[in-house]
Amino acid sequence: TRVTMLDTSNTNNNTTTRILKKTYYHQIPLSFNFYVKPNWSVGAGAMYSLFHGAVVEEEMKNKNYQTQTETFSRQRLHIKHFTDSFLYKTQAHFLLQTDYHWNRFSLGLRYTKDLQPFIKFTQPDGVVNEQKNQSLVFILRFRLWKSE
Repeated sequence: TRVTMLDTSNTNNNTTTRILKKTYYHQIPLSFNFYVKPNWSVGAGAMYSLFHGAVVEEEMKNKNYQTQTETFSRQRLHIKHFTDSFLYKTQAHFLLQTDYHWNRFSLGLRYTKDLQPFIKFTQPDGVVNEQKNQSLVFILRFRLWKSE
C-alpha cells in the first residue's frame, strides 16, 4: 500500500509505502493415497490454511519543498494475526502427491494450488488484482522404527 500526504502549508510531502514480503499460515493437509505398485503411492486431497502473520517492509519518505531536503527510512515489521482487508484469513488448496518407499526412506512430491486467492489489492492504475499461490514440495522421510 502507498499513502501520500501533503501538509496544509504545502511544504512537506510524506509518502509511506508498505510492501508485503512474507506470509505465515498454519496448514492442515488431508490426502487419500493409493498404492499403484508395492512401493509407490499416488494421492489427492485438500489443504486448509489459516493466516498467522506477515513480514512487511515499510518505507517512509519525507520531502520538504522549502529546504529541498529529503529523508528516507526503511524498516521491517513483523505483524502477528494481521487482519487487513487485502489478505484473506483462510485459504483452501487442492493437492496432488506421490511417494516412493525404499527400505527406511520415503521420497515424495506434493503439488498444491490455491482454490481461492490469498491477497486482493488495487494496482496504481486502479485495476483490482487477486493472486493465487501454487507450490511444489520435495519430501524426504526416514522411518525410525516399524511397529509390528
